[in-house]
Amino acid sequence: MKLPFRLVAGCLPVLFLVALSYGQSVRSKSAHSSAAQSGIAGFVDPLLGVAGGGNVFPGAAVPFGMIKPGPDMVAPEGHDANAGWNADGDIRGFSQTHVSGTGGGAKYGNILVEPTTGEMEPLYPNSPRADEKASAGLYSVTLARTGIGVEITAARRSAIYRFQYPAGGKANLLFDVSHCLRSGVQTGEAQSLVSAEAVVLSPTEVTGSTTITGGWNKQPNTFTVYFYAKTDTPAESWGTGLDNLQQPCGKPWTGSPKNNEGAWLTFAPKDGRPVQMKIGISFISIPGTPQSRSRNPRLRL
Repeated sequence: MKLPFRLVAGCLPVLFLVALSYGQSVRSKSAHSSAAQSGIAGFVDPLLGVAGGGNVFPGAAVPFGMIKPGPDMVAPEGHDANAGWNADGDIRGFSQTHVSGTGGGAKYGNILVEPTTGEMEPLYPNSPRADEKASAGLYSVTLARTGIGVEITAARRSAIYRFQYPAGGKANLLFDVSHCLRSGVQTGEAQSLVSAEAVVLSPTEVTGSTTITGGWNKQPNTFTVYFYAKTDTPAESWGTGLDNLQQPCGKPWTGSPKNNEGAWLTFAPKDGRPVQMKIGISFISIPGTPQSRSRNPRLRL
């Protein structure tokens, strides 16, 4: 039985598309299989969408993770980027909470940590960046002003930092608990500090909290971010308060909304070995307390 010519001619484009689709499917499956074997995470580029209004967060994070540690840049004209990162500008430090891909006013940017060298300074300077890299679950950069290398990775509620200080000089680690990202003043979406607290528990432990109101979507309610940080290297000196360097030896400190305040650890001159720090956050209570233990993993270096 011969099929009508028009029917055959009409089917040919369909058959061609089916064959083409099948070939693409096979190649796609093969590519995905090869990617899976070589590590599909290697195809992820966290820097896609960070600029041009995309506001994508480029730091370390896991899917649905609460902690998002990454850099906060000096803002042009005083308007912080929504995700903390800017294509231009120096690095202020690394905060533990960020949004990704939002518009409007900035949000979060809480519990800023910054490694420095030399003598502790009341007002620590910002740093140009070098060798900035981002991959799935890992962010790294060199602070060009001091030569400190910073690597960050994250779990759901905690992050691990590795600070590679230059050999031979004092190594400091600052915790600015009063820091938050600020923008959206004209639209009523600016964040403001309500209160903050920092305590040095031991030469390797710092804890505290920050309470903020406002931010993206004109949030009228306040929220508090609690943190607990532990280093693998004991500090030789420490204290609380940053602007005035008051209260050495880690007496509890409660901050005002007007100052950059928190705590610091100073380590002995380094011999090339890095300092590692694990930091956990909670919106309930200090990580590790009975109130938050059910929702936060045990913190271990």
